[in-house]
Amino acid sequence: MGIIIYLGAYLGEYFDKQNEVNNNSYTKICVLFSVAISLYLFIKQAKKLNNEK
Repeated sequence: MGIIIYLGAYLGEYFDKQNEVNNNSYTKICVLFSVAISLYLFIKQAKKLNNEK
């Protein structure tokens, strides 16, 4: 989960530097998107573990 969020922040920072954005908008968008992906994967895994019991 943490790795996905870190990669999202790194990717957003890269986009901000490439496009010379001063307000870190790409970083914010990428972090929010990576948090959503992480939560989706977490819920999917929790449901799978719950069904095994």
